[in-house]
Amino acid sequence: RYFKNKSKGHKRGITAVVEDKLTVTSNRTATKYKVEASGHALTVPEEAYQRLAKNDKIIIFKPFYGKEPLSLVTMDQHEYYL
Repeated sequence: RYFKNKSKGHKRGITAVVEDKLTVTSNRTATKYKVEASGHALTVPEEAYQRLAKNDKIIIFKPFYGKEPLSLVTMDQHEYYL
């Protein structure tokens, strides 16, 4: 599957709506910023977390043959790699 994703370069976009935002902190690990969007739980960079709000529409890009998300695009055309 890795070879298929790498050689073809195809990805599919899934539209979603941000339902919830969550910050996870710990004494042992760095702070993680999570966004729940239409059944997809994503760990996003801090900049994307600050920019997104509840009920924002986003596009999640996943590889054609895989399951792990590659990036997300906000409605103001900012792309964040995951």
